[in-house]
Amino acid sequence: MKKVIDKKNIISHKDSRGELQKVYDSKSLTKLVDIKEVFITTSIKNTLRGMHYQLDPLELNKIVVCLEGSILDVIVNIDKNDKDFGNCSFVKLKKNESILVPKNYAHGFYCFENSKILYMTDNIYSKEKETGILWDSINFEWPVDKPILSSRDQSFVELSEI
Repeated sequence: MKKVIDKKNIISHKDSRGELQKVYDSKSLTKLVDIKEVFITTSIKNTLRGMHYQLDPLELNKIVVCLEGSILDVIVNIDKNDKDFGNCSFVKLKKNESILVPKNYAHGFYCFENSKILYMTDNIYSKEKETGILWDSINFEWPVDKPILSSRDQSFVELSEI
């Protein structure tokens, strides 16, 4: 398990009117050549979302931006042909920080507090191609034993079964 080192700080400007944020810069985050979709999700404290990924041919790279709150973002290598299959990386993201999640990685996050997250992807979402692995079947020590989970996230197979 290693800490992700490619966290980026997002340009932000605050004044009496409010705040401006630049959430994507093609010079510093170059893996998304063509952004296809953008999503925003809100989650309450103690929520764990994941570990999600999409199957071929709709695999995707995504940029995850923490807009509000703070999260523990976790990725796991799901490429069975890679010597690093099953290896996890993580990073704590707070407001205005982002990471790139490459294809062939399952992605999930835990909310330390109520949080709002933006995703930008280079492929389209497909309900038929999206799947996942059980959050507690990866080699990672989550900071919680009983997070808030969707029934779907609880139904995924273990990493060893993909």
